[in-house]
Amino acid sequence: MSAKKHHRPIRESIQRRVSDLLGASKPEALEKHFRKAEKSINHAYWLADYCAGFSTARIFLDETKSDLVSILYAAEIGLERSAYLHARSALENLVRHCFYDTRPAILVSEQLVLPGTTTRRSWAEFVKEISILPHFAPAVLDSKKGDASGRVAAEEQSEDGEQHGMRPLFDDLADIYGEACRFVHAPMTADTRGAIKGIRAVGMSDERSERLTEFLPRVCDVTLLMLALHHLGPYLLIPQPIRTYMLKAMQQQGRTRFLSCLNRVSLGWARHQRDAALTALRGRRRKTKVAREGLLIEASRISVVPPNAESTCES
Repeated sequence: MSAKKHHRPIRESIQRRVSDLLGASKPEALEKHFRKAEKSINHAYWLADYCAGFSTARIFLDETKSDLVSILYAAEIGLERSAYLHARSALENLVRHCFYDTRPAILVSEQLVLPGTTTRRSWAEFVKEISILPHFAPAVLDSKKGDASGRVAAEEQSEDGEQHGMRPLFDDLADIYGEACRFVHAPMTADTRGAIKGIRAVGMSDERSERLTEFLPRVCDVTLLMLALHHLGPYLLIPQPIRTYMLKAMQQQGRTRFLSCLNRVSLGWARHQRDAALTALRGRRRKTKVAREGLLIEASRISVVPPNAESTCES
C-alpha cells in the first residue's frame, strides 16, 4: 500500500471528527460563553491589525494576530491544550512587541548581528522593561500602593473611585500568563486536562469548555488595554462606535480598568500621541514624486538616491 493510500483513512477520520465537533450542539449557557469569547478575540485581532499599521516594528504584533486566529481554531475543535498554548504565546508576543516597538534599533541588531538573542530574555525581563515605559504609567499607578512586591490588596479601593478587587494591569497579566503556563506544563492529571487517546477522543467536556471560555476573554481584555495604551494615538483615531463595540465585548472588571486607565492619561500626552498618529497617517497617504534621475521629491526634502548607493543623500 502506498503512503498516500495509507494516510487517507487517517485524514478521513480527522475530517469526520472535526465535522462532528462543529455540528454538535452545546448547552445554551456554554454556547453563550463561546460566542462572547469569540467576539472578544475578534476585537483583539482587529485592534492588533489596526495598530500594526502604525508600528515601528510589527513582527511580533503579527505573531500575536496569528496566535489569536489559532486560538479560535483550537477552541472550536476541542484542542484545549493548544488553545492555552496559543494564549500564552499571544501574551509573550504582545509584550515583545511593546518592548521592541519602542526600541527598533535593538530589534535590528539582534536580528542581523546577533540572531536568536530575542529568545534569550526571560518573560520577567520583558515585562519589567515595558512597565517603566511612559505609555503604561496610567496602568501601573496603583502598584505603588501595594506591598514590597508591588501588589495591591484585593479589598483596597483606590482614591479615584475604582471598584473593589480591580487589579493593576501587570499584576493581572502575570496571573493570566501563569495560569496558561500551569496548564501547558502541568502533569497529565484529572485536574489539569484529559489525555487524548485517539482521534475520536479529541474534544472537551462542558466543564472544561466553560473554564476555557472564561479564561480567553481575560486574555483579550489585557490585550486590548495594552494595545490601547501603547498605541494611544492610533486608538484615539478610531471612530467612537467601534471603540464602544470593543468596550461592550469586554468583561465588567476589564472594562472598568480600561476606562480608569484612559481617564488617568494626561491631556498633553494624549494630544502628543494623537498628533504623532495623524502625522504617520498623512505620511502613508502622501504621494511622492519620483524622477528618473534618482530623485525622490517631497514637500520638505529631496533625497538623492544613486543607483549603486547603500544610503541616500538628503538636501
